[in-house]
Amino acid sequence: MPNQTTHTNRSDEVAAVDVIDRSENKPAVVCDNFLETMGYKEPEEVRVKFLLTSMIGVVIENSAMPQTQAAEMTGLAQTDISKIVNGQVKGYSVWRLAKALSDLGAGVDIVVHMPDGNRTTIELE
Repeated sequence: MPNQTTHTNRSDEVAAVDVIDRSENKPAVVCDNFLETMGYKEPEEVRVKFLLTSMIGVVIENSAMPQTQAAEMTGLAQTDISKIVNGQVKGYSVWRLAKALSDLGAGVDIVVHMPDGNRTTIELE
């Protein structure tokens, strides 16, 4: 199988294997949702968590802020800040990550689009 790549997806219940044929020089599409393929039970929630952790890392890096200062500003331990900026999302809720981002000075809003066309914006403070 010189032109094939094997990917294994393990979830709690099922292990599935996809084989990608690399004989044609085209991009391979394994799935529509990478996080789902990787076995995350709530891929949309995890996607939001990854985006928030990425933004937290950007704020800290762009301000040249030490992780200890970020920890003080957010009320998290420095070890938590380290995990977050390294993309470790397990154990952190979307709310906690959004609140930490807000505590670091970023504007974080939740926008609700109502069925009647109205929308409401909730600002985190």
